[in-house]
Amino acid sequence: MNTIVIRDVEIEDSPPVVFVGMSEGDDDAGADFIFMADLRHNDFRDGSNWPEGESYCVTNSGGLTSYGGILEAELGSGFLRVKFSDYTAEVLVLAGSEVSFQIAAEGLDLAHLATSLRRILTCGRPEYFPRLVGFTDGL
Repeated sequence: MNTIVIRDVEIEDSPPVVFVGMSEGDDDAGADFIFMADLRHNDFRDGSNWPEGESYCVTNSGGLTSYGGILEAELGSGFLRVKFSDYTAEVLVLAGSEVSFQIAAEGLDLAHLATSLRRILTCGRPEYFPRLVGFTDGL
């Protein structure tokens, strides 16, 4: 499992776009990931065939992007563990399909992080939603 210590988290909620940026530092050094969704992708009609690509996306510090592709996300006090599909791990050039983000960002509102990530990861068709563990507002 890849482990990244997160020292900076930025949450932006500018409807219809929501994003959470997480990085090892507040400069250009180190790894970073951005989880983003355009909430208009929740407006699909029943019976339509919107693809998984019409959901959230994940971008890394190399600018590599995958749409959908998160199988599970677990949020706890001080960590976010994400299990990516093999395809997404390959696209993002990860050493494995799981990443553990150890959150060391000072003053971070974990409830706000949970709410924002839940909104992002549940954007699009329900059959593409990852399994969410620990995403409660009472963190």
